[in-house]
Amino acid sequence: MNVPSASHMGGVWERQIRSVRNVLASLMHQSGTQLDDESLRTFMCEAAAIVNSRPLTLDNLNDPLSEEPLTPNHILTMKSKIILPPPGQFQRSDIYSRKRWRRVQFLANEFWNRWRKEYLSNLQSRKKWTAPRRNLQVGDIVMIKDEQAARNQWHLGKINTAHVDEDGLVRKVRVTISADDLGKKNNMESFWNALALALSKKSEKNYGNYDCTVWVGALEHGVYGKKVMNWPDGTRTLERAHRLSYMLDKRILKENLPRFSPNGDPLDISHLCHNPKCIKPEHLILESHSINIERIFCRRTKQCTNNHLPCCLI
Repeated sequence: MNVPSASHMGGVWERQIRSVRNVLASLMHQSGTQLDDESLRTFMCEAAAIVNSRPLTLDNLNDPLSEEPLTPNHILTMKSKIILPPPGQFQRSDIYSRKRWRRVQFLANEFWNRWRKEYLSNLQSRKKWTAPRRNLQVGDIVMIKDEQAARNQWHLGKINTAHVDEDGLVRKVRVTISADDLGKKNNMESFWNALALALSKKSEKNYGNYDCTVWVGALEHGVYGKKVMNWPDGTRTLERAHRLSYMLDKRILKENLPRFSPNGDPLDISHLCHNPKCIKPEHLILESHSINIERIFCRRTKQCTNNHLPCCLI
């Protein structure tokens, strides 16, 4: 608390209040006329829940039995459950929707995206250091900036390796993420590992009624933890993944950057068939239909024991 008549002594929380006020003022200036009293009150409650969901302390990152990070919401509401957003995609057009709750949810997502950027930037001082300060060390808990994180979710990590430069300062570290996040990534890795076994050779064949050339390459790890496909004529990457749709647009590959980003559920071998036991890695091949589109599909020509037809990842 502040000393009476000395509000300037509370610089830490006063700075946080200003960042929240700036984001709210910007959103209200743009879309405030679309909210009535009830919608505005609901939006303010959503904004308060977002601000108070930030983690303060952490007991043990990798211990599943340890307590979850302490947040202001634990103290204010005495509840430990994370407030997740409702399912669905909220777009700019929802601000003019007849459903008032969609307006509020869109503004809440906008507040989350804008305020999180300001909050994370405030945690790290970017001005010139005029005095020695503590470097990052092994075992420190850090926040991971994840653009795909859902509302009110903060991903934490622990530093396991700190690289010290010649001047004695740490500018590069290796971070271990929590076990929950690793589990989500392993689900996606299992599909790609199985696919890598199938795409281990190069061949040109025609399968069934598909009049096409099949180029088979190998999967390797790319930067940012993504996957890169190495083709005979250069590096290619998967651009989009949505349910059973995996399309490769060669026109955007001039940037030579890994652009694989899953949309929806984690990838799994079961996406090829209702029964995962029906599909084996050697069934997967990649065919080139045209100059701009390639697709991964299963070359099984017969129905499986469960009468599932061979399917394609188009």
